[in-house]
Amino acid sequence: MQIATLRQTCPASPAQWEGRLVDGRPFYIRYRGGYLSVSLGEQGASLESAAGAPDWFGKQIGDELDGRIEIDAVCEASGLEMSPSTVAQKS
Repeated sequence: MQIATLRQTCPASPAQWEGRLVDGRPFYIRYRGGYLSVSLGEQGASLESAAGAPDWFGKQIGDELDGRIEIDAVCEASGLEMSPSTVAQKS
């Protein structure tokens, strides 16, 4: 699954991003306490809907005090990919 738009909403404790996949589904990424979660909304739904959706991906990948991660590590762990035309927005 490729990321079309991406915006980091918080850099640490928890690190958070939101955006849309190429297919139009909104996503929400959160990394807190070493736990990485990615949730997906329905195609065309609001970004807020993704934050309340069940985890599509969830895994403990760091130690319990870990709250900082880079988007490249998120992609590697979860299987998400940046598309060649990903638009990264500033918070």
